[in-house]
Amino acid sequence: MDRPSLTAFEEHLGAVFGALRGSLISLLSGAGLDSTEPQEMARQLGISRNLTWKISRVAGTPDMFQAFLHIPGDEGLEILMSALQRRGCSPTHLAAFNEARQELDRLVVRHAGDRATFDLILDGMGGRDAAERLEHSRKLAFRGNSGLWGAQARARSTTVLVLPSGSDPDRVDVAMLGGLVDLRRLRPRTPWPIFFKHSFDAQGNPDASPAPEEPLDPPSPDRANLLRDFCSPNLPPIRTVATSGGVEYVLDAGPIGNLGKCTCFFGSLFRGRAGRYRTADDTHAEFVSYIHQPTETLQFDVIIDDRLGLGRDPEVLIRGRVGHAGSAHSGLPLPFLERATELPGPNPALDSPWVPDYGRMIQWTLSRLGLDATHLRAHRLVMKFPPMHATVSLRYELPLAP
Repeated sequence: MDRPSLTAFEEHLGAVFGALRGSLISLLSGAGLDSTEPQEMARQLGISRNLTWKISRVAGTPDMFQAFLHIPGDEGLEILMSALQRRGCSPTHLAAFNEARQELDRLVVRHAGDRATFDLILDGMGGRDAAERLEHSRKLAFRGNSGLWGAQARARSTTVLVLPSGSDPDRVDVAMLGGLVDLRRLRPRTPWPIFFKHSFDAQGNPDASPAPEEPLDPPSPDRANLLRDFCSPNLPPIRTVATSGGVEYVLDAGPIGNLGKCTCFFGSLFRGRAGRYRTADDTHAEFVSYIHQPTETLQFDVIIDDRLGLGRDPEVLIRGRVGHAGSAHSGLPLPFLERATELPGPNPALDSPWVPDYGRMIQWTLSRLGLDATHLRAHRLVMKFPPMHATVSLRYELPLAP
């Protein structure tokens, strides 16, 4: 996640942290203590090793955002100050450090109000360990949303296969597979929308004439294009509901918890779905996974025929919806550090620990399409606890026409 030029907050943060770390290092050095030896500091000061380990990290960690996370709370800093006073530290050094502490408190109050909220602000600003901090925030949201909405899934799987069009050399065919693994309700009588079908043009507007859709499996009565071999046998009935932007498929209410747990996959082929080459109005191919349920893990694969010449380093975009549909702020970027990884080999191994039988499902799909994996390459994005009501996109540069 790239960060732009420094904001007023970051400048203030850097100045306060610089003063705090500088005064801390001077204070410890003046007391004859080595900040790189937290165990020895604990022995000489008679305080806990956990506290001196934090102090050592603040003094020695070059990344400001990571170091900030180790600054002890008020009680810990008071214990440190008392121990240094007993050791006979310079009053000048003590006063400088105390002033830096007070400036930190003023910074927190001014920008966040309290330390917990301040730490949340830092979570989205990068630095080492930011990925773990952001994942922790998303995990808390997952648990809260699971309780609020009364449903959760172990995994959300989105797979896009991009292939040369069999009928038009200037266009591509796109096969799309989507699935939920171990979806379960946490409250009774909770119907749940599982899939949405929306089609957009190159400018992101609803497509008035989308490419014809063909089911990969023979159509079922619910018209959801289910891949029945890869769905649970106890799958409840699925209702089809027309919306202003497309169609949604709703899983009817069923048993709660593990007794009602189910897995479902669907698949469709869109022939001539999009142009193969770059134009003035269409410079990128963007593939999207929609997160509409509390989910533990997102697996998003884009599998491309290498002869198409699409870029090899896709951009990852995550946008959250706020405001009403169609609002100018309905796609705000969310902080993240995950990247798509190219799976090795010209015939990439696609098996997955998150999606059972996934490799067989891809081979089944290729067989349905009369293809082998000779020219395929794949990128995979894995995100723990993807944010609900967000779109996750992989975006590739389109090549110029020969």
